[in-house]
Amino acid sequence: MRRLCFYQCEVDSVKKYRICFRPQNKEIVVEEGTTVLEAERIAGLEPDAPCGGNGKCGKCRVDVCKGRKTGVVLACQTKIESDMIVDTMYQQKVEKILAEGLSRKVEVDPGVHPEILHVHSIEAGDRTNTGQQETGRQDTETEPFYLMAFDIGTTTVVGYLLDGRIGKTIAVASRMNPQHAFGADVISRANYVLEHGKEGSCALRSAIVNALNALIREAAGKAGVQVADILQISVVGNTCMHHLFLGISPDTLVHAPYVPAVRKGMILTAEETGLRFGPATEGTEEGKDSDLLPPFELEEELAANERNKGSDSCSPEAGITAHNTEEEWITSRRMRRTRNENLHTGVVLLLPNIAGFVGADTVGCMVAAAFDRLDQLTLMVDIGTNGEMVLGDHNRMLTTSTAAGPAFEGAKIECGMRGADGAISHLKETQYGISLEIVGDVRAAGICGSGLIDILAFLIRHGFVNSYGAFRDPEDLEDPLAIKLKDRVISVHGQPAFLLVKGEASATGEDVYLTQKDVREVQLAKGAIAAGIQILTDKLQKRITDIRQVFLAGAFGNYMDSQSACEIGMIPYELHDRIVAVGNAAGEGAKLAVVSREEFRYACRLSRETEFIELAAERDFQDVFVDKLEFDRAVDED
Repeated sequence: MRRLCFYQCEVDSVKKYRICFRPQNKEIVVEEGTTVLEAERIAGLEPDAPCGGNGKCGKCRVDVCKGRKTGVVLACQTKIESDMIVDTMYQQKVEKILAEGLSRKVEVDPGVHPEILHVHSIEAGDRTNTGQQETGRQDTETEPFYLMAFDIGTTTVVGYLLDGRIGKTIAVASRMNPQHAFGADVISRANYVLEHGKEGSCALRSAIVNALNALIREAAGKAGVQVADILQISVVGNTCMHHLFLGISPDTLVHAPYVPAVRKGMILTAEETGLRFGPATEGTEEGKDSDLLPPFELEEELAANERNKGSDSCSPEAGITAHNTEEEWITSRRMRRTRNENLHTGVVLLLPNIAGFVGADTVGCMVAAAFDRLDQLTLMVDIGTNGEMVLGDHNRMLTTSTAAGPAFEGAKIECGMRGADGAISHLKETQYGISLEIVGDVRAAGICGSGLIDILAFLIRHGFVNSYGAFRDPEDLEDPLAIKLKDRVISVHGQPAFLLVKGEASATGEDVYLTQKDVREVQLAKGAIAAGIQILTDKLQKRITDIRQVFLAGAFGNYMDSQSACEIGMIPYELHDRIVAVGNAAGEGAKLAVVSREEFRYACRLSRETEFIELAAERDFQDVFVDKLEFDRAVDED
């Protein structure tokens, strides 16, 4: 008996079809007209869609084995019009996720207690409780309890489980940010929310909240502890990740004047954030994902408080007093919860944001480095989609962000990919030519950000590419090594490219190469970062050579070759011997804030005292940016 090919909806007469995804063996039923990419998201497959499903990146290819049209297609551009069997061409990828970073020792004083859940005032100097909730267990000084810190990155999420008594990290859990299915960069994700409204906001919020809950369970399982014994969690992330986590609209981030809806540090309950931990979870079902979470219920309260900032009146919308300082608002939140709500729950600390694209992750880095206590002029850079940077010392601190784009994350690069198995991560010169380092020691599948920098530095060093970023004709090459390798200069889609791996030797069966267009994408990214560094230096009335040390934060800064970054001009070459990779400093800052009330206060103060420079408003920015597009260390023809 033949199986029907579609399902009729009795209520609205919309046709529905069954889609089977292989090799995951997941089947779902979706409405006619749904794209294959949307169906993958519904099935929980976390497809790779750096461009957000706009048909531009070509990374979401799938093989339709059965359906109205078969063959390899772009999932985002293929609508479902029949029952389908789809091969997602999935390859198990083990991502390189950075967990360690710069840190320092602090006194452990988290402000929570396992027997009586203390909630302390955040005002400086106050050491009293504002309220307490009896848990019914005997109060002892040896009862174990735990804390957790999260760094929500655009690409990866890392969670640290800490012993609440001594502040020691006892387990680490990490994963890719599942929101990458909605776009590789924050702008793509923000636009998805704005285009899909409340449903889009719920989808992205649920994705990250479920991911954090899974990491909470994973870390607790690794350490052999109970989720119910985790009492407090801190969270850092860029401003967009912060807003998406809370379900707050990112509209103010992508439209002028590009400011965050919420700047302040926040103290919330686990229930308010959707996170499942703390005493209230004891005996409850674990491991089940949340349904679509609604937007953050305190958004109107926060907006009302912002509108009434500096006023002595009360906010009728939210029923709370307007507060002049962050500490007053935090204190009010805790006191209201103490009087009116059940405290038998976990506490969530969100570090403050500075600007629309300088978020709590940057504040976390500054906390880890104790930035305002530095004697030497220091530049700290987190190179990614948003190139956040801080320049200063104990006298003054400036910060900005640059629209570097997702090139260093592998997006917009024809053979680009994230730092997973099969990614070319480094290029080394040998007496025979070049040697490629590949993540996982497997066949090459593409190029990740660190490999991109190395390859371009090599091409510049040996004259394959001139100072304007153009490939030279193979017959015009003069460098001995370049002449030896000139056959690697090929034509792809009518543009010059440098061949790295031939198809018969790659994991995909296709050539792996770097094209002229790819070089242009790197020029835009490195030019934006270099221009930001120059503008900050000029604002402080300093010279580049006055910068005594450079902290490279984040995974990309940790894995890339800093010498190569200087050779392409992303970081001024004068600083090539002053660079220190500080790892996941944002995560370390989150850990400090969760183990010490004083460090959370310190984070709030740092965010207020750091001056934000809006590059787009700087008169000289465009001229500086254009200058920084060139490769100054390229060997040009006479």
